[in-house]
Amino acid sequence: AMHISIDGQRLINTTVIRDINGETKVDGHSLNRLPIEIKVIAEDAKSADKLFKRMQVSKSADEFFIDNLRVKVQKPEGIITIPAYENTIRIRDMEPVNTDKGGNS
Repeated sequence: AMHISIDGQRLINTTVIRDINGETKVDGHSLNRLPIEIKVIAEDAKSADKLFKRMQVSKSADEFFIDNLRVKVQKPEGIITIPAYENTIRIRDMEPVNTDKGGNS
């Protein structure tokens, strides 16, 4: 998967998913209404089909069934939209590259 959203919340490499007092939150957004829609964008149609087939045989559906939840995996679609990340991205310990010192630019 290249891009993912859970219940309309874009996931990035610093996204926080936590269980707080029995309530699951994605970057502070509560996942308290069903159904919860997870959207995934793959690199190409072949990758999307491969991900779809893996999800169909995955044991993750069984894990959700234990908690009385059902997982429905849909066939890949041609075009889907995933929202942009809405929160502030904090960057620390980074400096601009000095292109005079060599290396790729």
